[in-house]
Amino acid sequence: MDFRRKFEFGLAWRTAVLVACVWLFIQALDAPGLRAGRIVAALIAFAALGSLWSFIRRTNFQVSRFIESVRFEDYSQRFSDPSGAGFDVLGDHLAAVTGIGCADYLRQALCEPLGLAATALVGSPHSGGEASVGDLAVVAGELLDPGRLVHPTTVAELATVQFPGLSGVVPGYGRQDRNDWGLGVEIRDSKSPHWTGSGNAPTTYGHFGRSGTFLWVDPVARLGLVVLTDTEFEQWAKDAWPPLADAVLRAHGAAG
Repeated sequence: MDFRRKFEFGLAWRTAVLVACVWLFIQALDAPGLRAGRIVAALIAFAALGSLWSFIRRTNFQVSRFIESVRFEDYSQRFSDPSGAGFDVLGDHLAAVTGIGCADYLRQALCEPLGLAATALVGSPHSGGEASVGDLAVVAGELLDPGRLVHPTTVAELATVQFPGLSGVVPGYGRQDRNDWGLGVEIRDSKSPHWTGSGNAPTTYGHFGRSGTFLWVDPVARLGLVVLTDTEFEQWAKDAWPPLADAVLRAHGAAG
């Protein structure tokens, strides 16, 4: 099913459900003795409205990504699925090589050794992770001071540019002449604009996602920063994240 048909189908059934819920609510208003029924109908109607609004927002995000990719001639992007599909491929490869499912591997190789009680993979590798700020802070600490689980040479390789000179698009920030990445983490380098702070070192690396969450590690400042939300990445994040990073760096006397 192509994008247009998916959108029309999704919009049609969500709108139909919303209309039906509103009709039921109106019927309940006219019927005596159905106070509980009116409350239930109103809650269902609000839920249907929320589903419709969320669907439209997700579609707008997908369209904006497409327009941005065409504008900056980045034809490597995929739009049939949410961004991050490469992590799904990585998860499948990991399972094929080790014989252990990605969720089990994460639990055995990372969560249990570091005591990450709130962290788990409950869906696809690119978007199905759950964690707490405390758990992610532990991960950032291990990256800053490896040895408890990860060898320092492994962290160094993780934060090393793997394919120098490749251009690309940072979602929400446009085309970058040098869109450097390490092993699964984006490296700040000289990118501008960017989601880290202006005071972050070029060697700063990390990742951010659509759920309004990020983690970065600045090996020069010897600092890590974690933000965990359930608010979809939009302009608010672009406005808030860089000043937050710079404020944290200044507070620790590490602003470049």
